[in-house]
Amino acid sequence: MVENSKFTNTSIRKGENSDFDKQVENFYHSKEWKRFRILAFEKHGFLCTMCVKYGEERPRLATLIHHIVEVRYDFSKRFDIDNVTPLCEACHNRVHSDIKANHTTAKPKKTYAVIV
Repeated sequence: MVENSKFTNTSIRKGENSDFDKQVENFYHSKEWKRFRILAFEKHGFLCTMCVKYGEERPRLATLIHHIVEVRYDFSKRFDIDNVTPLCEACHNRVHSDIKANHTTAKPKKTYAVIV
């Protein structure tokens, strides 16, 4: 797990103040996140885990790392390798469409399994 003292495991919740949004934005632009993304891609052979799971004839290369439990809901899981999965853009959009369609305001109701 990658950890850095400037990203603390404080119990921040969206809406408490604008510092939360700044902290999340800073996290996604950090060197630590960029290094962690590479580890997550490597763990899954750079393939989209949903394409693989659902038997796509030609699984697409993953271009994004998706947090299963979003950072804004549990900031402490941002570097949890079991809380991320590589996805192609199409599958990532599908996941977020499903979340939005369910009017999710907390953790997503539909869980997408991580292939390990």
